[in-house]
Amino acid sequence: VSAIGNAAKNGIIVKGGSSLEKAGKVNIVAFDKTGTLTKGKPLVYKIHGFTKDENEILAIAASCEAYSEHPLAKAITEKAAQENIKTVKPDHFEVVVGQGVKAEFNNQNYYVGSTRLIKNQGIKISQDIEDYIIKEEKRGYTLVLIANDIEVTGAFSIRDEIKKEAVNVIEHLNKVGIKTYMLTGDNERVAAAVSRELGLDGYFAQLLPDDKLRIIENLKNQGKVAMVGDGVNDAPSLAGADMGIAVKGATDITAETADMMIMSDNLEKIAYAVKLAKATLNNLRMNIGFSIFVVIALLLGVIRGDIFLASGMFFHEVSVILVVLNGMRLMGVNAKSLR
Repeated sequence: VSAIGNAAKNGIIVKGGSSLEKAGKVNIVAFDKTGTLTKGKPLVYKIHGFTKDENEILAIAASCEAYSEHPLAKAITEKAAQENIKTVKPDHFEVVVGQGVKAEFNNQNYYVGSTRLIKNQGIKISQDIEDYIIKEEKRGYTLVLIANDIEVTGAFSIRDEIKKEAVNVIEHLNKVGIKTYMLTGDNERVAAAVSRELGLDGYFAQLLPDDKLRIIENLKNQGKVAMVGDGVNDAPSLAGADMGIAVKGATDITAETADMMIMSDNLEKIAYAVKLAKATLNNLRMNIGFSIFVVIALLLGVIRGDIFLASGMFFHEVSVILVVLNGMRLMGVNAKSLR
């Protein structure tokens, strides 16, 4: 009770003592990337034209992405709005799930999305463009290409900034012997760059929601796994993990599925929750051990004739008070040592 109260005071909602106990046994933490380790708001950092100038590329891409709700599409349309770029309404618009969008206007077809989308249209990507994509992805950028029916005309370098406290959280978890992994839909090179920057033990890239659940099941063979996420796609993984942790802004279904809810954007709360849970388990073991010792001592005293009813009751009540006071020490566990 003391631990759950302390957690609530620090912006962590724990769904019962069993959830706190599970958190204390965790030795692997898997993080969703977007919105959890990152700010969840991708920004366009660079526009590169291969056959057209930057403004023309931005205008075409923003027109194509106008009806898309994907975060990368929002980044492009917001960039166009910032630059006061005029867009047109496409005559035809189609979302290609997991790849990008197709659009048609001015009697011309356009494609905005991943290299997979472009290649699936039979459009050749030259070696120079391939080299540029590899260079940008190794720097941690997600590349969005734009093409017509003939050629790739440009590329957007987009990045979702890592939360400033994420590195400290990963470092703290590693120090206490907890392995950390990232699960992301990004490609291998982008995931590798982000993983290096964060100091993670490993990562799994190009994952679909079902793939994340499969990875969690595999990690459970190595130990007790906690999954941290916020999106509706993370809900199955949170449910499949030994411990599900939802962060602020999580969808209703994700928050409902989770065993623990972090009520702020500060990722350090996760490290604090693990620290509190481990302290709670240690405290519980101490109290159980002490209680067993007192019971055995009282029984031996009664058998030997050294302890009678009054003295036995006195020592028992003293032991109960000591157990309660020891439990109340959990109210003093704080996050100062995490900084």
